Amino acid sequence: MVVISYNADPEPLFRSIPLVEGHDVRFYVFLHGQDGALRTRLETITSAIDCRYFPYGTNRGVARSWNEGLLASFNDGNEATLLVNDDIYFYEGGFSAFANFVLSETRRVPEFGVVSAFGLETGAANAIGAGKFYQRPHWQGGACMAVGRGAIERIGYFDQNFWPAYFEDADYFHRLELQHVPMLWDERILLEHNRSRTVRTDFLLGRLHRERNRRNEQYYIRKWGGLRGWGGPDGPPGQEIFTYPFNDPSVGCMIPLTAVEAPYGPKYDRRDLARSAAGVLGNSPPEELLWLLSKHAGGARRLLEWGAGENTAIMAGFAYAQGSELLLSIDHRAVHLRTVIEQLPRYPFLHARFIDAEELSETGSDLDSAYVAYPALLGIRFDVVVIAGRWRMECAVLARKLLEPDGFVLFQDWKHRRYEVLRELFRLVEESDEFLVMRCDPAKAGFLPGKEAPP
Repeated sequence: MVVISYNADPEPLFRSIPLVEGHDVRFYVFLHGQDGALRTRLETITSAIDCRYFPYGTNRGVARSWNEGLLASFNDGNEATLLVNDDIYFYEGGFSAFANFVLSETRRVPEFGVVSAFGLETGAANAIGAGKFYQRPHWQGGACMAVGRGAIERIGYFDQNFWPAYFEDADYFHRLELQHVPMLWDERILLEHNRSRTVRTDFLLGRLHRERNRRNEQYYIRKWGGLRGWGGPDGPPGQEIFTYPFNDPSVGCMIPLTAVEAPYGPKYDRRDLARSAAGVLGNSPPEELLWLLSKHAGGARRLLEWGAGENTAIMAGFAYAQGSELLLSIDHRAVHLRTVIEQLPRYPFLHARFIDAEELSETGSDLDSAYVAYPALLGIRFDVVVIAGRWRMECAVLARKLLEPDGFVLFQDWKHRRYEVLRELFRLVEESDEFLVMRCDPAKAGFLPGKEAPP
């Protein structure tokens, strides 16, 4: 059984799989999240069972870990290989019943592609959840299925262009259909599925979900000419009109193991996944900000941002996960700031301030501007300062006085000549597409824009 864990409590799933019902179960558990408590629980669980544990601790994508798990299971000679979501819970006897069904179908239809289960949809009735299938039995598809050697022989592995999740199973099913590989299902209601629990219980993932899902959807449409129907085995067909990937007869449905990292080459593979193995989409400022905060700002107590917007949700979710005491968000647009804050949970640590500001200034403008100077009036220092609003260079100059000794400045949209002087103000730590990550440098403490840099 291949299981991917991100943030949810894994114990209900493992408790629902008794190891005394006549099946020897070997687990392949992949950790994609960074939560220390979850890592500890998984270490305890996996040490007590027959398990190969992969504690990657980064959101490397469902398809990538499914592919690695399938390969490991097939190499180990297991009789059957199941992919099971961590938000699944089997009823008493349900796992044994499904395992017996898979093994019997393996003997009856040895060339099968997948065998899926049915289950009761629970959790939530909204779009990030079970939707219209809430509290109804429904076909589980990739949430709980066995993958046969017939699938690997005919179409190979999952398309890792679907990242971090969603549509990779739909793509796999469509490729199986095109190659006429049997897809089977067990119609008994053997489990409950708390669908999308990972996204619903993680504020940061929830904020990023729409953009990630949209990009996967666009890639699926580009690949197949339409979306797949989700009614299950007996539901209406999908809208796919291509019989070849990307409507290109020279491209087949097979993704061999040797090509999983780039299955279709630069002509068709997604160009926005340059850093997805590290948990970041290309050309996505929220993704970059989240990754940089996670990488550099662990344990941050106080955070400051000049310029509210999509960054605010990322910083608030990050601050909540870190147990931070303060996130101060300053913006010069009252209605805009109110709209941003009203979309967020009522975090006690989040304090928003509307302070009017003049138009963008040139370096050397009056540093007594209330928009710039307000944080200095508080008499505290910050671990993280994000600069994404007005009076940027003036904010950067003041940030040097506001930072804790090991604090960071993240300066957004930095690729303009007027911001080259930042490298003289700070010590550069990292640069991404959208952000410069910088620390204070004592040797540059007296340098101001318009003056010579210290020797």
